[in-house]
Amino acid sequence: MDKKQLLNEISMQKWIFAKTYAQTAPHEYITRKSNPDFFDKVCDLIDKNGYIKKWKDGKEYTYLKIGDYKYWHFDIILNREKIIYIYRKGYKIPEYLLEIIKERDKFCVYCHKKLEELPHAIGTPHNKATVEHTDDESVENPEEWNVFMCCGSCNSSRQKGNNDWDTWFNSKYCKENGITKSGVAQVVKNYWMRIRNKKTE
Repeated sequence: MDKKQLLNEISMQKWIFAKTYAQTAPHEYITRKSNPDFFDKVCDLIDKNGYIKKWKDGKEYTYLKIGDYKYWHFDIILNREKIIYIYRKGYKIPEYLLEIIKERDKFCVYCHKKLEELPHAIGTPHNKATVEHTDDESVENPEEWNVFMCCGSCNSSRQKGNNDWDTWFNSKYCKENGITKSGVAQVVKNYWMRIRNKKTE
């Protein structure tokens, strides 16, 4: 089923608001009994394409973003929660995704400088943790594989007409800071590999 069909089917379900979690974790749910075929298709999609998140009690669940909601399931219950977006300098990124990449990228993916939150800093200090959108697709549809955390210096340098990777690696900034194509974090290399594979499909 394509995305349009999936969203249409989702909209047709009678989602129930979970009153018990209204204050602590507001979300909606349906049970498998309401529509077994739909339930199984969505759960299978979540299991194959989702990301794992650990709850405070130590339990792990697999989540998947579909439209403006994130979905997860357990036993005979399929849950969904409205995605909260964080806005940074005109860009938006899902709150859950920001948590994931901040946990993953403790150091700048380019120069490996330790990143600092610095929420009250004016401007963009060199070691401030910033979100790096790799391309236009990552701006419209940010995913775990196409957005990274990098330092303020590297992000600023990448935005100054250096969006082309080879141009940037040959820039004065990269040469002065010892940044090379082979030395970047593995998550960046994985992104390049995925883009190459998509072009050859």
